[in-house]
Amino acid sequence: MASRRRGVGVAAVQRKQETQAKFNAKGEQMASEQLQMFSKQLEEFTMRLEQFAHRHRDEIRKNSQFRRHFQEMCASVGVDPLASGKGFWAEKLGVGDFYYELAVQIVEVCLSTSHYNGGIMTVEEIRNRLMRSRSRTRKETITTDDILRAVDKLKVLGGGFELVPLGGGRFLVQSVPGELSMDHSRVLQLAEDAAYVTKEIIMDRLRWDEARTQSVLDHLVKEGLAWVDEQAVDTVQYWPFNNWRWPQIVSDRNILVLRNCAPEWKGKGQLLRNSCEPQTLRRSLTIGADEMHSVIVEQTRSYYNESEACKYASNSHIVSIQTEMAERALELLALPDEKSAFLLDIGCGTGISGGVLANGGHYWVGLDISRPMLEIASQDDDDRGNMGDFILSDMGSGVPFLPGAFDGAISISAIQWLCHANSTDQNPKRRLHRFFQTLYGSLGRGTRAVFQFYPENEHQSALIMSLATKAGFNGGLVVDYPNSVKAKKVYLVLMTGGVAQLPKALTGEEESMDTQHHVENTARMFTMARKHEKKPLKGSKEWIQKKRERMLKQGRNVRHESKYSGRKRKQKF
Repeated sequence: MASRRRGVGVAAVQRKQETQAKFNAKGEQMASEQLQMFSKQLEEFTMRLEQFAHRHRDEIRKNSQFRRHFQEMCASVGVDPLASGKGFWAEKLGVGDFYYELAVQIVEVCLSTSHYNGGIMTVEEIRNRLMRSRSRTRKETITTDDILRAVDKLKVLGGGFELVPLGGGRFLVQSVPGELSMDHSRVLQLAEDAAYVTKEIIMDRLRWDEARTQSVLDHLVKEGLAWVDEQAVDTVQYWPFNNWRWPQIVSDRNILVLRNCAPEWKGKGQLLRNSCEPQTLRRSLTIGADEMHSVIVEQTRSYYNESEACKYASNSHIVSIQTEMAERALELLALPDEKSAFLLDIGCGTGISGGVLANGGHYWVGLDISRPMLEIASQDDDDRGNMGDFILSDMGSGVPFLPGAFDGAISISAIQWLCHANSTDQNPKRRLHRFFQTLYGSLGRGTRAVFQFYPENEHQSALIMSLATKAGFNGGLVVDYPNSVKAKKVYLVLMTGGVAQLPKALTGEEESMDTQHHVENTARMFTMARKHEKKPLKGSKEWIQKKRERMLKQGRNVRHESKYSGRKRKQKF
């Protein structure tokens, strides 16, 4: 009889369950011991990390390379001390949300400058703007590596912000909606050598065919990332925004004039050169395209057209007054003697004030919204050596220059126009703030800007002064001849740094105080006491003296006093 194999009994199942329970209990015990061991190690590491962070707190805040190594060491254990908002590390280091906060500031800089740089900025320019805005309140030093890491954090928001490598460790920050292909990036890299590119250069260097080359260049112009110079010698030149190394004008000073001044001019830029001597490059930034001429006609109609510009330039009285005010503005700039400066003339008009700057031995660039005025200024063949460079631009849209480009700025009878709105889309307060903000960045540290203007009332003067102070300037108003109705002149003197005393205003008494032009004869005088002081008799010496003092305060020309003043002539000669 064959034997039958018996199955597992109840006792065996119970023994197996007991064994499994023992293994589970042992595993939980080992996991608990390991967790306690790891917790102890982590507490010890955290304690040492806290001690290290406390000991090197200033170094972490100021040294970007040290900060990067510290972050990498913390990231190896899953700790990000620079990205903790209001937690322990923010209190310990004082730099909570460092890279995220820096990324937000980069976004603000890119958006505020996109209307004239096309949404492309170099990392160096972003760093300079951030350091200038943070230097007053914060001590951290921002480096290129910090900006690259902060831009990398913005990738989570989509493709709005990207880094475009230029080679040699240089990068562009692209914040335009359009996406740059590899071909566009290679053209921008090629422009690093000469600041501009041509179709022939691209075809020769990159070995591209003509269709591919023209397609890339058309895309850059369409997106507002390059300007077209159709009046260049032999061929058309394309000037990308990423490189500002323009041909030298004087004393190895680079002038940066090719920027679109309004969003509606995007893709329509053209560089127009004046006919001048080869060794001196004169430029005037204009729209150039016929279809864009109507855009600025409405803006310039409120200023000066062709006939008014001719009347303005030919009026000898206006020329004399403008020259005197420009000389006074140059005096208020307080430039060092025997040194040529690079100055900006805002609202230059027909170049009257610019001629004063040139006669003082300075180089200058003029900015004005009226094209007829600039055409008259550029046609001054008799004084070609003193001619500056002219830019057709609305100062309410901002001053299109790189930081620290100028040693000073003047403006004669111009900024009061910013207090008026010529269309429904213009906000005077916003335009003034934009103007002063960009002007502050274009001036060097410790320089001055002098504005002569005609305020309608005290409220208008206070508005201009408050917005200038908000942009970073300090200074005040200098009023010459305050007691005169005709000779009274108001100057706004602004300074970009340091504490300096405002210049003294002219009152008309300076000449009489410096030099005495008469001999005073004194003798024994007998006076009778009077209860009330009477007015001097008309024609008397006292009456003549008081009238002379009053006319001096009004800024009028007065003859010198002599010993014959107030004497009665003899009846016969």
